Amino acid sequence: MQRKIWDVFISHAAEKGSRSEDVLLRVKEELEAKDLTVFVSQEIEEGAPWHSTVMAAVADCRAVIVLLDERALESHWVRREVNIIMWRWALASHLPVYPVLLGVEKTSALKKAGIPEAATLQLVRADLEYVPEEVAARLSAKFAPLPEAATGSDPMAQWVQRLKRRLDEAHRTDQFGDGVLNSTACALGVETGFPGWLADRHGSCLFLASQFLVATPERVLDAAAALMDFLSDDARQKLVDDLVPVWVPAEEAVTLLPPPEGPNGMTVLLNSTYEATPARFIQRATCGMNRGYTHGSIADGASGIPTGEGRSGELAKDLEDAVWQEFFPPPPGFEDRRRLPSQTRTPVRYLVVHRTRPPDDQFTEAVRLLHEKFSFIVVVVTTGPEPTSDEILSGFAGACSAVLSEQLEVDAEQYVQELRGLLVPVSSR
Repeated sequence: MQRKIWDVFISHAAEKGSRSEDVLLRVKEELEAKDLTVFVSQEIEEGAPWHSTVMAAVADCRAVIVLLDERALESHWVRREVNIIMWRWALASHLPVYPVLLGVEKTSALKKAGIPEAATLQLVRADLEYVPEEVAARLSAKFAPLPEAATGSDPMAQWVQRLKRRLDEAHRTDQFGDGVLNSTACALGVETGFPGWLADRHGSCLFLASQFLVATPERVLDAAAALMDFLSDDARQKLVDDLVPVWVPAEEAVTLLPPPEGPNGMTVLLNSTYEATPARFIQRATCGMNRGYTHGSIADGASGIPTGEGRSGELAKDLEDAVWQEFFPPPPGFEDRRRLPSQTRTPVRYLVVHRTRPPDDQFTEAVRLLHEKFSFIVVVVTTGPEPTSDEILSGFAGACSAVLSEQLEVDAEQYVQELRGLLVPVSSR
């Protein structure tokens, strides 16, 4: 069976016989009349894995419609779909995403449902008395034509493609046919019925690769272990490098991505204690892309950043020096000449400031002064184990926080050690 790359993915929780289902069916019919392939969950082949099939479609579709009625806003699975969709959109804003409010009057309902990012897009609104035919026609009009760039060129799609190459290699090496793919599928928790997809081996590897987006660290470890003996040393190392940041919760990592218009003085506060954590958050958020994203770091206190009252100017100077040193070092012999390149919008530059305590007023002021000169820099600040309070957050312009538990960081270090341990030859373990 040939697995499709879907043109349009429709996320919904439409109840049978409801008006929202009427919208769903009419939109699907109109889009298919334009020769577009449309994925809706009801049409998954009988016996095929449901959640994993949905995730594969989310990872490589060319456009998305999200039908949000009251039932969808209460659906855990719709919320998870939308979180992954918005992550992919943040990495590639050319991915068309159309949230549709069906009888939902206030956008605050999106925040309450745990998907506030959807409100930042151009919403299609249908009031309580909406007519399904009219809503379907408005949506259909947005799809002529779809941009080719929406498939395969964004960082998330490229990350999935890198994992697919590892799976392809393992499958070629496997002397027992589909054994390694079956073992990987079981490790990832793909439901009974997956082996039917293995008839199309090219599609099955891409399908499996997409499952790493939402797999738990424990399942990722098991899947990596299943693949290791079938990969070259170089492929094993590349696989591990791509899987190291998977422990970072996607919903938190995506907060590090600036909006399409740019950072504009963006600050992210991260309650972490491990030095490696911010870099892994950035890796997770950007799907490991080196091109288009870069980061540097500076330690607070240990490297001489001044502390105490009246020191915000000195703090700002040290932060400024770090920006020049990490991102714009002058050529040898021209150390006294500091000039910004003509293009500062790309790549996205993250300055990580390692702290072990929450920011005080002096530090907050220093970051403000830094952003007056470098509004395009995303400042990522570690704050120690305690989550940042709303009072501290309010002191920054354009600030948000990524929250993780102290236990998560401990478990993450264990995960990374075990994952890297898989690189040791079996005879040496």
